[in-house]
Amino acid sequence: MGLARVLLADPLWPKKASGEITDPINECRNTCTMCMKRTMEYKPVFCARWEKERRFAFLRRVGEKPEEVDQSS
Repeated sequence: MGLARVLLADPLWPKKASGEITDPINECRNTCTMCMKRTMEYKPVFCARWEKERRFAFLRRVGEKPEEVDQSS
């Protein structure tokens, strides 16, 4: 297994895994397909595990309306 999805879900994973940061790891759910679905649609990728404010800010920054994006995957 690669680290791409793991790092997308939690960019601080290496430091958290090594104990440098004690915050809990935001784990990638292997049943979620949001990032892969967006990749296949050639859309900017975000993680459904990100906090709502972060997801919405990202979507607005890339020119999408957050309320129109299905984030349930």
